[in-house]
Amino acid sequence: MNINSNHKQAIQLLILDRHKPSDVSRNIANHLGVSVQTVGEWRRNEDFCKEYKRQLDIYKKNFDDVKLADRKERVKELDRLYHKIPDARVALKVRLLDAIAREMGDVNDSVVHKHMIQRAGEAEGVNAPPQANNYEEWLAQNKQMEEMRVLQKSNEAVEAEFTEEKVHNGA
Repeated sequence: MNINSNHKQAIQLLILDRHKPSDVSRNIANHLGVSVQTVGEWRRNEDFCKEYKRQLDIYKKNFDDVKLADRKERVKELDRLYHKIPDARVALKVRLLDAIAREMGDVNDSVVHKHMIQRAGEAEGVNAPPQANNYEEWLAQNKQMEEMRVLQKSNEAVEAEFTEEKVHNGA
């Protein structure tokens, strides 16, 4: 069997949805536009099983141990798959985004924080740094955003303490 893009996307779904083995073949068939029987044939194929094992091993490895070419290929397939998944499957889409973030090297457990500019209680837009030109710049931006988040929490705690003190003093 020649492993194609549909096979690779099916493998990613098998990896991400492996906690629900009874539904996964049907879900793969629905998302990829093939029959459940076709997915069953793929899953019984030796080449498909070898690629599944290889991809699962990559998924479980430490980020630093995974070759860049493997990460790039996985990100491409995860992105293609993400765009095929219906919006109603929010949990699966989040797992796909999480997997993409992991492949990209997001060291903060792949949690993406959007920092919103607040004006009159309504979100005006995303307050995010420009796209990094390299990995080191990206890490520096993440560190800076985390420092700002810690500072913001600290400021909120001080404001809460000040407000509580005003209430107790009858001001």
